[in-house]
Amino acid sequence: MKHEPHVRNRPRLGPVWRRLSLAGVLLASVIESHAVADTWDNSSGDALWSTAANWADNSEPASTTEPVTFPNPGGFYNANISLSAGEVCGSLTFDAIYNLGSGTLNVGAAGGPISVRSFVTATINSVLNGNQGLTKNGAGTLTLGGVNTFTGDVAINAGTMSVNADSRLGSGGNNVVINAGTLQATASLSTSRSFTVNSGGSAMTVAGNLALLDDGALNILAGGKVEDAIGIVGSNAGSTGVVTVNGANSKWVNSNQLQVGAKGQGTLRIEAGGSVSTFSGTIALSLGSNGSSVTVTGAGSTLTCSDDLLVGQLGGELRIE
Repeated sequence: MKHEPHVRNRPRLGPVWRRLSLAGVLLASVIESHAVADTWDNSSGDALWSTAANWADNSEPASTTEPVTFPNPGGFYNANISLSAGEVCGSLTFDAIYNLGSGTLNVGAAGGPISVRSFVTATINSVLNGNQGLTKNGAGTLTLGGVNTFTGDVAINAGTMSVNADSRLGSGGNNVVINAGTLQATASLSTSRSFTVNSGGSAMTVAGNLALLDDGALNILAGGKVEDAIGIVGSNAGSTGVVTVNGANSKWVNSNQLQVGAKGQGTLRIEAGGSVSTFSGTIALSLGSNGSSVTVTGAGSTLTCSDDLLVGQLGGELRIE
């Protein structure tokens, strides 16, 4: 009688080991993706963003997901930091006074949130680039001084964002939403953007004139407030600017003059308790502004003009409903 040899099945560990190894790689990737903030310490003393020794982990920020913190007190307080072309970060937090000058900073995929601590002013003169907009957080002041190229909307959630030209707000197609805090323009602003001042805790102040070009729009809602010297709706030829002031305590204050339809067509709607005030005003100032109109509708809505208001000079219309 022939006996077949008994063969014991040995465990096949290869695939299991490979799976465990792969799991280890994936776990390592997950751990790496939750990087802690890269903190500035200026250990070298040269104030260069690109110097690895100037960062607490001895490496400059390397991705658009990496948070960056400028601490208080920092290694180089009241610092003027120089950037090269193509620097990157995921977000910025300023706990003290810093100035980022020169170069280009590519901000993060999440809108590059920039947080500035209370009673702190941080200045970024570098060109900000990216495609997910820009978000301002924190009670402090952020001053933008570069000709910025980022695309996507600007959101102000707290504190103050200060600019001296429309180009500081990135690509011309970017909209600006002020949810809380203030957008401060320290010079006249000519713009084709859409601005929304969204609540009783939000404001927009313009040191000179606010001119809406092309299809530029201004929405003052739910108690928001806008102040300027001269407000111009439909500033350039062919433009169709629109301003809506809606809701109790929503205010547009023009300390000098209001022009609804300058060289283009302008529309102003004052609704549901909103108010607009000016020293003097015009509706339809030139031939190109024919069709411009102001409508005042709803209980408590007001248009106040301390001096002359010229209506229908070249086809304009004032409606009180």
